[in-house]
Amino acid sequence: MRLTKAVPRGRLRRGSALQGLLVLSICLSPSAVAQAAEDFASYRQQAVAPHREDFERIAVRLVDDSDFKAFTARLDVVDALAERLVASFEASRRRTGRQLLDGVVPPSAVDAMDDREAVDVRSAAELVREHEAKFAEALPVPRLNADELNVLRAYYDAAVRAAAAWITRNGATVARIDDEAAASVVSLCCVVPFLHVADAHWNVERVRDLPAWIREPKYLEMLERFALDLRRPRTAYAFAETRMGDTVPAYWSYQEQVAEKLVETETYHSAIVCLRAGVEDAAEHERFDEAVRLRLRLGALLAELGHPLMAVDQMERVLAESKDDATYRRAAVLRFKHLYEAGAHKRVVDDLDAFLEDERCRRARPQIMYVGWVAHRRRLERGAADRLMKRFLAEYENHVLAADMYYASAVDALVRSDYAEAARLLELIEFRFPEARVIEKVQRLQARLNGTTMEH
Repeated sequence: MRLTKAVPRGRLRRGSALQGLLVLSICLSPSAVAQAAEDFASYRQQAVAPHREDFERIAVRLVDDSDFKAFTARLDVVDALAERLVASFEASRRRTGRQLLDGVVPPSAVDAMDDREAVDVRSAAELVREHEAKFAEALPVPRLNADELNVLRAYYDAAVRAAAAWITRNGATVARIDDEAAASVVSLCCVVPFLHVADAHWNVERVRDLPAWIREPKYLEMLERFALDLRRPRTAYAFAETRMGDTVPAYWSYQEQVAEKLVETETYHSAIVCLRAGVEDAAEHERFDEAVRLRLRLGALLAELGHPLMAVDQMERVLAESKDDATYRRAAVLRFKHLYEAGAHKRVVDDLDAFLEDERCRRARPQIMYVGWVAHRRRLERGAADRLMKRFLAEYENHVLAADMYYASAVDALVRSDYAEAARLLELIEFRFPEARVIEKVQRLQARLNGTTMEH
């Protein structure tokens, strides 16, 4: 992502001629990007000053310690991010300054500015994804006594806070003068906080620790979307809660709502994360009906995305948690359906009798028997399939799923050249089940059969 691209003038917030001259003085300063890096080093030194003497004393002793090297390597990543991001902001600010100066200062002065220090930086999402696994690990620290460990942790915390503060301070200028770049800048300003604090620990208090300019409603909404894109449901809710106050929905309800919006935009993996978070929260707060409903939605989405066995897992959780027969029946049918979709035909036939005998599934027996019948046929267990079909037709002869069984029997009759039986079964389907899903197949087969019998 290039933060230094030219920005339409209508997007820039123009100032007075005096402001333009001020921008010119910044943009024409020698090696502004390099100066920004030097300024950060000075700022960081001030931030860690209360802990520096004790830290350096420990560092001298542990110079060859592998854990201490890992500790300082983590800090190096934070510092590198700060320097790189601030450099990109500086380059972007100078580019924007050129636009602001148009018509305010002589063209020759504007032309004197060059772009040799333009800095490219990847998107905030890419930076978080690159480093989040490493930062999710416990902070590597050597074996020290409690006081020395506290020194290291205090030093680390001060250094990280300094980096985050330096990034946001420099990003503020770009965000305020360039509307188009604001969304990218605000997200980049939260890279270090996101890496430093895991999703589970984000809340309103964490958001309030951010600079005031980032907590403007429009930026909070941007960061909410950014967090959702990164599959950080708790972080997204913290931004929403800060922005909406008392009107924010309950956590589980919020996750359900944003999951549906994410599905609409085909951001499926983030939607799955939100639904899982909603399920966990609803169950934790004993909102069992909501938890079950969210599990059913999660299972449906997993199945739609081609993960039927994961959907089966969700249905089994619903079966265990369900408080009413209707929900239990629905989950049982969906479980068999997803098992069949996964090709787990043996599991279907193995579990068939237990569910057919379960009184809670009484009203779902036709659907369960039907899936079992198809599974037996797929396993080439024709005897078992025929026995189950005979039982189905004896108990549910008028059920629309019987049409599929009659159709399969008609095809079997054709295979053995029993055209009269095939014709009888097809006519039976057409007469008794005109709305069956196989009706078009029935009509096509009848047309072919009529042509065959006429030839004979």
